[in-house]
Parts: sequence; C-alpha cells; structure tokens
Amino acid sequence: LVALIKSMREATAFLLLLIDESAKTTEGLESITSFLPVEARDKLETLTFKQFFSSKLGNELARELITCLINRNITDGGSVIIYKALEFLRKAESLEGNARQQKLNESLGLFKKAAGHIQFDVLKDALDEFVKLRYYPGAVDLALTAAQEEDRGNQAIGFLQDGKNPNDQRKKFMDARYRIYELVFKILEVVDKEVSDFKVSNTFPESQNTQLHVVNRLRDETYFICYSSTEEIFHFCFYDWFLSKDVVARLLEIETPFILPYLEIKAKTDLKIANLLWTYHQKHGNFFAAAEVLFVLAKSEFDLPLSQRIEFLSRAKTYCSCPSPPEFQNVISLLNTNIQENLDVANIQDEILRTLKNDPDFDP
Repeated sequence: LVALIKSMREATAFLLLLIDESAKTTEGLESITSFLPVEARDKLETLTFKQFFSSKLGNELARELITCLINRNITDGGSVIIYKALEFLRKAESLEGNARQQKLNESLGLFKKAAGHIQFDVLKDALDEFVKLRYYPGAVDLALTAAQEEDRGNQAIGFLQDGKNPNDQRKKFMDARYRIYELVFKILEVVDKEVSDFKVSNTFPESQNTQLHVVNRLRDETYFICYSSTEEIFHFCFYDWFLSKDVVARLLEIETPFILPYLEIKAKTDLKIANLLWTYHQKHGNFFAAAEVLFVLAKSEFDLPLSQRIEFLSRAKTYCSCPSPPEFQNVISLLNTNIQENLDVANIQDEILRTLKNDPDFDP
C-alpha cells in the first residue's frame, strides 16, 4: 500500500508537470506527445489512470514522455531534469553493486545540474533516499551544491562578518544556506554512528572486517567532500558543528585554508578556542605565532587567575627560544623582551598575593 501511494504521488506530480508544460504552447499536449513513437502514442491514447499509476506499461510510457520533454528541451525551472534524477534514484533502489552505483551517480549528476531549481522538500527527500542507499558522499555533495545555489552572490558571508544583525537583508541567504547545512550535519551523524556501531567491541569476526573497512571508507569519503568545499561560510558552520558536538580537538586535525581564520576569529571571544589556536600553531611548528597568541591571551580580558597568566607567559617565552627563520629574529627578540617584562611584573604580583594570603592579619 505504501509503495502504491508513493507511486500515485509521483505519477500525479508528473501529470501536473505535463499539464504545466503543455500549457506553455498552443499545441498543448501534442507538443510533447509528437515526439513519441507511433506505437507508444497509440498505447497512451487508451491508457487509464489505473494503468498509469500502477502498471508496468504506465511506467514505460512515463519514461517515454520524459524523453520527449528532454528532446523538446523543456527544462524551464529544471523540472524535467529533476524528474529524470528521481527516476534514476528509483531505479537504483532495485539494483545492487556497480549497477546501483552507476544509477546513483547519474542521479546525483542530474540533481546537481538542476540544484538551482530544486525545492527544499524535494531536496530533503532525495537526500533521505541517498542516505537510505548509503550514498553518503553523494548526499553531502548534492546538499552543498544546493546551498551554494541558494546564495550565488555570497551574501551570507557578509552577513556573518558584519555581526549577524537580525534586521540585515542578507539574513535570508544565511537562513537558506544553514537549513541545508543542517541536512549535511545529519548525514555526518548517520555515517559517524554507523562507524561507531562497528566499534562497540574491540574485536571483530572475520566476516565483519570487510564491512568495517567499507564503512570507514564511506565516512572518509563523506568528510572529504566537506573538507574539499571552497565555501568559507560552510567551513565556519562546519567547525561550529564540531564545537556543538564537543569534539573541539578534531579541529586540530583539519588541514584546510579556512581553519586558521576560523580559529583566529573565534579566539577573540572564546577562551577554549584561544587555547586551541596557540596549540594549532605549536602543532604546525609556528612557534612565534604560538608565542604571540599566548602573550595576547595572558593580557586578555578573559577571566583568568594570575597563575594561569604566568603559565601562558612562561610558555610564550619558551616558544620564543625555539628555532625560527633568521628574518624573524628581530621581532622575536622584541616579543621576548615584552614577555619577560610582563612576566616579571606578574611574578611580583604573585609574590605579593602569596605574602598577603600568609599574613594572619590579612582579611580578603
């Protein structure tokens, strides 16, 4: 029954498409059916709604009509391309192995071609089908393409950079992008869960080893699509998602052109990210940059105990002693001097505090 209802819904949508497209010309439906072979036209004239909705003949004639629409170059709004993509997706469900993968790839290619015209509900349904068939990389690829099409002028990044004013006209572009990004993150959660389910135990039967490899490969390919995106705004939302999942350390594993700007911006208002920023520089051997971040952090407005500030200054001084290119010697020497001066003051302050705390007459 569910399959029948789904088939009726798709067939009804296709009939509405035919009506809409035939209304665009004076020839009406004839402008489409004229491309049909004579035998197919004869069958169409006697076709009942019941046959169209539920029979093999109805499916065959629907495919013929799609071909007619494409041949007539009726691609306004991408409707024909989207329908063809859905058809490939339906075919993939009944196939296995390479044959299924081929249909999924063909479906993805058509969906991406029409990404600028696809409705959100249709996109969501298509992504759900991709996920159902474990085509996670394709699902993410399509979603990111659709998000980019929602904001061709890159208005959303300006909205973020200018403080996210709720009255900013560019907010609608950010909202349109983000609701699609949320679909991406849900896909990532699905693939992450699939991997974790296989790692509940430390030992795997021989029969599961191959499957675990497949699942790991799917996860890596899916994340690779995300990391390969050239959209700065997606990367910023992507990294925010990592933070929301409380996996901050994973940011240190990322190698993209966008991770450092992200950390630098976030470090201004987030102590956890500020700590991550100097760690990032240290990990990449940029000790001077790490020292700069620590020096700024030690003098920042963050609510830090004096002992923590002294620790930052001491670590920064250590990094200034690490090997560095000759051209940086002067600026490193100047930074080291400033660090030492502040460290001397902080140590004096710390000594005074210790003395006061040990004084029985001192009442804080």
